[in-house]
Amino acid sequence: MITENQIKELNDAYKSAKPSDIIQKAFELSKEAVVTTNFRPYEAAILHAVNTVEANTPVVVRYRLQYAKHLQTR
Repeated sequence: MITENQIKELNDAYKSAKPSDIIQKAFELSKEAVVTTNFRPYEAAILHAVNTVEANTPVVVRYRLQYAKHLQTR
């Protein structure tokens, strides 16, 4: 488990880091990392960035029932 102090230290250490460096550090901290998405406008960029660093990362899809109904009508 990561402590609140460690989170603060990581935030300070990575505040100017490239997204790929932040993602890489996340995978160093946990080999069981997953990505969550609700397919909002910036999600494709996040999914792409993670996949570039660590291919085949599990993705957990979150969406509202309202959106699911919209998809069913297509």
